[in-house]
Amino acid sequence: MILTPDLKALSACYPNAVVRDRTDHSAVVAVPDLPLEPGWNQPTTEVCFVVPTAYPAAQPDCFSTDPYCGWPGGSCRPIAP
Repeated sequence: MILTPDLKALSACYPNAVVRDRTDHSAVVAVPDLPLEPGWNQPTTEVCFVVPTAYPAAQPDCFSTDPYCGWPGGSCRPIAP
């Protein structure tokens, strides 16, 4: 379950964000139409992540984007040193 102050902060930054509570008391957050920096193959994407049951002691550890989000030509972005 996401704490109320965190939900307010999320909504303030991303008003279109959707939070879906799950039966195990975790939640899935979806942020649609997140703007991407120049260089990606599309101007926006949807980002989703799971907020674990033990949040805030346990933090989200990964995220997903829509399957078409990437670099032009399918190349991978170099990892910064």
